[in-house]
Amino acid sequence: MNKEQFNMNSKQRGAAIALLCFVLIYTIKAQPIINQITNGSFEDTIQCPYFPSQIDFANGWFKPTLGGSSDYFNTCSNSFTNTIPSASIITIPSNRFGFQYPRSGNAYQGLGIYSNKNPTDYREYIKNRLIKPITNTKTYCITFYVSFAEISRFTTSNLGYYFSNDSIVSGWAMPTLIPITPDFEIGSHLSDTVNWIQIQSTYTSSNSFRFFTIGNFRDDNNTNAIQVKPLINQIYNDGSYYYVDDVSIVEINSANASVNDTLVSRCVSDSIVLGTDSTEFATYTWSSTVAGMAALSCSNCPNPIAKPQVTTKYYLTKVQCSATTTDSVLVVVKTPTTIANAGMNQLICDGDIIQIGTPDSSAYTSYNWMPNIGLSCTNCATPFANPNTTTTYNLIRQECDLITASSVQVTVDDCNPTYTVPNVFTPNYDDINDTWGIKFSNTKYIKNFQMHIYDRWGLLVYSTNPDINTPNSKWDGHTSAGIECSAGVYFYVISFDKNEEHVELKGSLSLFR
Repeated sequence: MNKEQFNMNSKQRGAAIALLCFVLIYTIKAQPIINQITNGSFEDTIQCPYFPSQIDFANGWFKPTLGGSSDYFNTCSNSFTNTIPSASIITIPSNRFGFQYPRSGNAYQGLGIYSNKNPTDYREYIKNRLIKPITNTKTYCITFYVSFAEISRFTTSNLGYYFSNDSIVSGWAMPTLIPITPDFEIGSHLSDTVNWIQIQSTYTSSNSFRFFTIGNFRDDNNTNAIQVKPLINQIYNDGSYYYVDDVSIVEINSANASVNDTLVSRCVSDSIVLGTDSTEFATYTWSSTVAGMAALSCSNCPNPIAKPQVTTKYYLTKVQCSATTTDSVLVVVKTPTTIANAGMNQLICDGDIIQIGTPDSSAYTSYNWMPNIGLSCTNCATPFANPNTTTTYNLIRQECDLITASSVQVTVDDCNPTYTVPNVFTPNYDDINDTWGIKFSNTKYIKNFQMHIYDRWGLLVYSTNPDINTPNSKWDGHTSAGIECSAGVYFYVISFDKNEEHVELKGSLSLFR
């Protein structure tokens, strides 16, 4: 079949800024944020492969050209070799193309990207449907790992990737080249058969794309191939074959030392977590004063714990692919200066409720009120108090390591006094019942008190002095002129104001000698 043509001229391609990084495999991987590649390490297996060219057995992956035969390697295939001989072609670590363990997990994929033999322009690709499309104007870090298969006789510098909005599935037969301009090519010859080599670049898209393809998109005439071993006249050997593992597409986010530019640590012993993300393949470098760094749990992790003794500024430098961004955060350490203040002494009426204490910052502070009688809470700054009797409340306040105490007295008063009027008295100078007068339970709320005593003929015999009288004024059995009154029945008129209420009392009393 003739080469199938692909009309890509109408597609607006994204502008790519590529940076190639050759890094040996890391034994510890950073925690990923969001990998938009579906099944980037090929571990999610729909079915264990038992024959070459079964990359679609890895969830999310497929061949964009039906004539190609890119391969899926999985350790589960090792158990098929006795019953299905073809499974030995794709076993791990030893297989038809060489010897290699997965970079991570139990699986990887492989593809031939160049052949010195017919058919011309033979190519294999691996393609992925992204978890979500890459977004217009955003920049992404594209990472995958490759290892050169030992069977190969050629290295090439044209391994690359391509974003598209369609699956680009070609016809059934040869040739299998996808003749488009790739978004990225490695530009160097990779010949390491022992290690996994990191391929990493940045990509800024001017459109939204859903599919991602890895392979060689140039024809034989434009492929930069270098022979590294003698030819043996076999299509699989006299070519260039690479293993691929751990593919990821992660959005590049700027350094962010904290959600807020300033963090407050009220206590020296408090811990503050810095940083807001932990992005795969990114490096984080924190810097500060010597004392600030000594108070940091780590200097090259994404989310260190800071426990500075004084106010300290921390700086973050984040490198993700070729993007280097910086940010800073000020950790303010406040020395406690507020002491316990239970408030002013209070006078309340029986049954009333009053709030005690002083409203201050409750952050990093504990409160303990004693006794708990009549309190709405014992562990707050300003409880409500409703004691039945006069009570002294003690407050213990702790802010960080500062412990202080204070107290307040709540006096319970009788704001609605009662009274009784006796009807007899004996002014005989024995100090027992020698005077007569109204008896109040509380005279504090009694005003404008007046008392008048009359004999049985209605003559006024005694009256309190309006200038000096009090609710406690008493009649001692004498007239206002000081003459002793005889025994008998007398009449009284008493008036006063109680809590703004005017009261007038009239009645009789008996005087005995």
